[in-house]
Amino acid sequence: MKVAVLLGLAFAAVAAGMAQEVPVDLSGSWALLLTTSEYWSVPFMGEQRRVGQSVVRLTIEQNGFELMLKEFRYCLALVDTGTPFVRVNISPRFYSSIRVGPVQGRLEQDSETFQLVVPPFVALNGVRLSDPFSERLPQNPSDPRVVDSDGDGKPGVTTQITVLGLISGEAYVVQRSMLSLKGTVVSPDLIQGLLTWKDEQVTLAATSSFLVQSAQGRPDPVLENSYFILRRIIGNETCEEIIALFADRLRR
Repeated sequence: MKVAVLLGLAFAAVAAGMAQEVPVDLSGSWALLLTTSEYWSVPFMGEQRRVGQSVVRLTIEQNGFELMLKEFRYCLALVDTGTPFVRVNISPRFYSSIRVGPVQGRLEQDSETFQLVVPPFVALNGVRLSDPFSERLPQNPSDPRVVDSDGDGKPGVTTQITVLGLISGEAYVVQRSMLSLKGTVVSPDLIQGLLTWKDEQVTLAATSSFLVQSAQGRPDPVLENSYFILRRIIGNETCEEIIALFADRLRR
């Protein structure tokens, strides 16, 4: 009896050790594609689908099942408004000023696969907040929390907007994006899954009063239209090389 009990305990200990074994190493450099989808009301045209995309380089550190995503550097950000009559041009100075992380994540085992889970995190642009998750965004350019993140001498960050080919100008905005990721580790070099997100933007000022109007959208009911892809990279690639990894997905 004692021998059987000891053998049982030994087997349980071995099984527990195996359960904690992490067979996939995600540490290293990665390229990330983020794609968001929503519907918004276009002046004189009604509701259209709007897609935002960002390409980011980052580093993952791993300790067992615990992950740390850090050193986020944006290589590209673009918006497809759903119509050629409204264009939003995002300059490199705009997206290079976005600040994210470090962000905690984890691996979860699901049957025979592993899932990457990154709980909600915040990306800020043009603003500094004591409480990034819930503090109200500034409503006017004189608010001391507003930061000239892109260094052009204007409050917040600057977007170039053209409407119907007739109205063209700049809008000076502050932004907060709340994101979370959950996806399948397809291989040690590829992770893909769904992106859950929420965006807030306040236009502090603009060169035309028409550009101050709210462009708030509603969520796309097709959840799969908002997604992420992580591809492993060596770490010394240029932004052009990283963007090329997602050429078939980008709406340029």
